Amino acid sequence: MSRRSMRQNAVLLVAGFCLAVTPAIAQEDAKWEGVAYAGLYHSPGATKPTVGVQGGFLAISHLRVFGELNYVPLGSASSSASGGGETVSGSGSARMVNFGGGADYTIPINNDKLQPYGLFVLGDGHTTASYSESESGSTSYSASGSSSANSFYLGFGGGVRYFLKPNLGIRPEFRYQRYTGYGGFNSIQLSAGLFYRFGGK
Repeated sequence: MSRRSMRQNAVLLVAGFCLAVTPAIAQEDAKWEGVAYAGLYHSPGATKPTVGVQGGFLAISHLRVFGELNYVPLGSASSSASGGGETVSGSGSARMVNFGGGADYTIPINNDKLQPYGLFVLGDGHTTASYSESESGSTSYSASGSSSANSFYLGFGGGVRYFLKPNLGIRPEFRYQRYTGYGGFNSIQLSAGLFYRFGGK
C-alpha cells in the first residue's frame, strides 16, 4: 500500500470516528443534570419499591459525577388479640435510606437519541426500625421504641438515556450493590427515571 493510500485511509478512519462521537458530544452541552426515579429494590427474601432523586454535573467529557438519595420501605406488620376482657396490639415497620454518590461514563455511539452508560456508586445505607405495643382492659400498658444501623455499600451498573427533547429524557437503569453491614448482603435495583439537563459548560 502506498503512503498516499495509507494517509487517505487514516483520514477516513479519523473522520468516521468524529462522525460517530459527534452526536453524543452534542448531547453533553448541558453542564448539570437532575433525575427523579422509581423502581424495584431486591434484597435476599424480599422485593420492595424504591424512589430516589439524583443531581450531577459533567466533570470531564463523557464523565458525570453525582450525588443521590433513595428510599426503600422494607416492610411493616401489625397484629392484635382479644380475650378475657383484654386487648393486646402491636405494630412495627422498617425502612432504608441510601445516601450515596458516584460517577457514570457515557459510551459514545452514532445516535443522537440514545446514550448508554456504565456507572460506579458508593454510600451508606441507613436502616431504621420502629415498633409499638399496647394493652387495654383491666390493665393498661403501652410501649414504643426504635433502632437504627448503617451499612457501607459499593456498586456498579449501567443504563441508557433516551432523549425526548434536547435536554429532557427517560433513563432505565440496572444496579448491583453490595452492603457490608448486617452480615453483608447483595441487592439489585431496577429503575426508570426522568432526567433534565441545564446550564452550559
